[in-house]
This record gives sequence, C-alpha cells and structure tokens, in this order.
Amino acid sequence: LSFHKNAQGAAEASQCAAAQGKFWEMHDAIYDDPTKLSVLDLKATAIALGIDAAAYDACLASQKPSAEVEFDKALGKKLGVRGTPSIYINGEVFEGGLSSDALVSAIEAELE
Repeated sequence: LSFHKNAQGAAEASQCAAAQGKFWEMHDAIYDDPTKLSVLDLKATAIALGIDAAAYDACLASQKPSAEVEFDKALGKKLGVRGTPSIYINGEVFEGGLSSDALVSAIEAELE
C-alpha cells in the first residue's frame, strides 16, 4: 500500500518467515502489534518466533521475497483489489474490516 510505508517490508518479512514454515506466526505477530514494523523490529519478531536469523537475513538479501510481493500486488491490481482485507465469495467482493458474523452470513447465503 503506497500510503503504508512499512507494508512492503512487513510483507517481505512474512515471505521469509514462510520459507521457514512460520508465515502465520509472523502474520499474527505483525497484526498483534502493528507499531513494530521497522526492519529491526521485524527481525526481532522473527528471532522471537524461532526463525533462524542467518537464513532470514539471506532470504531478505536475495530479493526473492520482494519479487513475490510485487507479483501479488500486480495480481491484486489486475483483479481490482483496492485494499485489504478483500474477500471474494462466489464472485462478490467484500472489502474492509467485516465482522465474522457478516462473513458467515454471506457464505451461508451463497450456500443456500
């Protein structure tokens, strides 16, 4: 997100965490404390999650996570995603912070 200066770095950190099987743990940590998104904070989070620091650093230096994030951004733009979260249920777009009740209702309506 162009208005979120730390989004790219957080996304890349998440890709490097995923390389070590810790994507969801990193995801949850980022969303639990969105004030901790500097490069140093993200690395500290990775280490606290048991991620190998040398492998994490090598991953970030490889530019692979950057390419993966850029691919995802381009795909989202192509699909018309305007923000996060965006959820598609049978072709209908639900954007923004929807409650779990609203999502359940939308899914149930589609299942009927």
